Amino acid sequence: DTFPYPRVNPSLSAGFLLDVCNVSFTAPQQVDDARVKIDSFTPVSGTSNTYDICAPKFQSGQLTEAGCGGGFDADEWLEATFGAHDGAGVIAPARLVQAGSGGHPYPPLPVTLQPGQSVIMNVAITPPTANGTYTFSFSVTSSGVKSDFIPFGHPIMLTSQVRKWSGIPCATPAMKAQIPANSPDAWICPE
Repeated sequence: DTFPYPRVNPSLSAGFLLDVCNVSFTAPQQVDDARVKIDSFTPVSGTSNTYDICAPKFQSGQLTEAGCGGGFDADEWLEATFGAHDGAGVIAPARLVQAGSGGHPYPPLPVTLQPGQSVIMNVAITPPTANGTYTFSFSVTSSGVKSDFIPFGHPIMLTSQVRKWSGIPCATPAMKAQIPANSPDAWICPE
């Protein structure tokens, strides 16, 4: 993973991918639902400087191409919604939004997986509104048994106090005047 952490204001509506596999050699397993838990919350204050590594840079007098990849498909699309003031320990159920896309034939949850089969669930999150650093974990219910919560692993900072940097502001006359002409270096500037 090449992203710096904590990620600041990532698109949680794009979701987290969970790949749930039936590792049994003989028995089918039913995937019933998923849940999301706020594992930790640390308040933050003040303005944070952020740079999205997928944003363009300014190099040799022009903007570079931006982007970090394309779209993806999932078998089940879910959304977990937290209250505005929810904090560590709060669990939100992930409700089904859509089953199958892009040629994926899965019916809505619950889904029965045969041995060796898997289901890819995209879980979007509507987060609390408090400025802070959060960590999340996920749990699924399979054949009526809730799994332990598995941590996402990386902290995420959600804050309304942000100064964004990218190559786009470097293309303004005021910023260009401060960058050495034809510099081969890649530059980012504050918006």
